[in-house]
Amino acid sequence: MALLYYRVDVVLERLDLTRSQWRRYLQAGLIAASGEPEKAGGPPRFTEADLRRARRTLRLERDLGLNLAGLEVAMRLIDQIEALRRQLAER
Repeated sequence: MALLYYRVDVVLERLDLTRSQWRRYLQAGLIAASGEPEKAGGPPRFTEADLRRARRTLRLERDLGLNLAGLEVAMRLIDQIEALRRQLAER
């Protein structure tokens, strides 16, 4: 199955985020682009997995009221849990 890639403007619209919120998440390392730019030196593109991670981050911030430091801790823990689940599934 082919991966779908999204430009930043599409991501912002789908997640109902402002550019400043998106930039803050990127700068904090909470999200990153997995897709290659369409053209060399072009803007990054994002996959469905990137969008799922951004949605999770957004929910933690909006629903639980986590600040940036709390988001960093929560997402690091979630990443560790997912890695452990993958390890267990491989056994």
